[in-house]
Amino acid sequence: MRAIVLCLAILLAGVLYGPITLAQTPDELFEQAKTLEKAGKPLEARTRYANLCDNNNAKACNNLGVMLLNGRGGPADAPQARVMYAKACELNNPTACRNLGWLMESGKGGAADKVQARALFKRSCDGGLGEACKLHAVMLASGAGGARDYVGARSSLTTGCEAGFAEGCTLLGVMVQAGSGGPRNARAAQTLFQRACDGQNGDGCRRLGNMLFTGDGGSYDDVQAKLLFEKACGFGDGEGCNSLGRSVNLSTEGTRGFETQRAAYTKACGLKNKDGCFELGGLLKANSLGLVDVPAARAAFTKACDMGHGTGCSRLGVMLTSGEGGPIDLAGARKATVRACEDGSFGDCLTAARMFELGEGGPQDLAAAKRYRTRYSGG
Repeated sequence: MRAIVLCLAILLAGVLYGPITLAQTPDELFEQAKTLEKAGKPLEARTRYANLCDNNNAKACNNLGVMLLNGRGGPADAPQARVMYAKACELNNPTACRNLGWLMESGKGGAADKVQARALFKRSCDGGLGEACKLHAVMLASGAGGARDYVGARSSLTTGCEAGFAEGCTLLGVMVQAGSGGPRNARAAQTLFQRACDGQNGDGCRRLGNMLFTGDGGSYDDVQAKLLFEKACGFGDGEGCNSLGRSVNLSTEGTRGFETQRAAYTKACGLKNKDGCFELGGLLKANSLGLVDVPAARAAFTKACDMGHGTGCSRLGVMLTSGEGGPIDLAGARKATVRACEDGSFGDCLTAARMFELGEGGPQDLAAAKRYRTRYSGG
């Protein structure tokens, strides 16, 4: 009889209060908190993470630190985020060690401490987080937080690459190719770049392509190099797109080659690569096939100049002055010419001086004219 009453009580409780579950593991509770966060319930998630962190759940402490830092589920509190990251790091969570290292390096949430940041990145790297190996290597190579150590940087990148961090393989390849922190080995560098490329790191694909295109490492293969440039561009590497465009020979590839170049440079420009915008402008303004689009060239040079490409500003200034590809715009020409001068184009300094002297593109300014003429003279 008592058993029947107990069963009825359990059933009634399920109806009134929802299903009764057995005690959940910390991992299950952590996943529930993550689900709440993803479902747009940051306050509940933050509370769950805090409870789990109180019970020494390292992943929860780290995630709580992220929420505190970003002000999710409550006010932002960078100092307290440090505390949570520190606790998680002491509980051997590599991600938290890296996160705390970031805060220590930048000085967010407390005093900057590059020595401690360097140590934290190493701890995270040793814990298997490949990205932290890169961060540690960068500090070692630059001498931040301690003595400059290229050998140690190469070692950290090796650890990161072995952990499956593709960018680490690329950076290690750069050091191996240059002989930095150890002997130069072009073949080994090629292997590392291939490994990075296999991990969808566009920079690695491009660097391997460059080696094959120049024969560095004993093997020249321009066909394979171009395929690698295509792959790099596909992975969103702007310089890879530029390399693809430059690998085209219009005299032998004709219209098809032109379309390849235009598509490659257009994508590079879209990826905010100023060289890509400049190359696109040059291609569309003049090429051996006569397939020109002067207004589009002017637009490309405008983008290049806006991104700080000095020669792009110089070309734009000429087009705006003459009205090539659009209306004459002396004010824009003066601005572009000044930017080209300040980027080191001394001929543009003389042009800028003349425009200020004559009041072209804006009010006359003899002091500015003298300043740019002096720069042209190397003074």
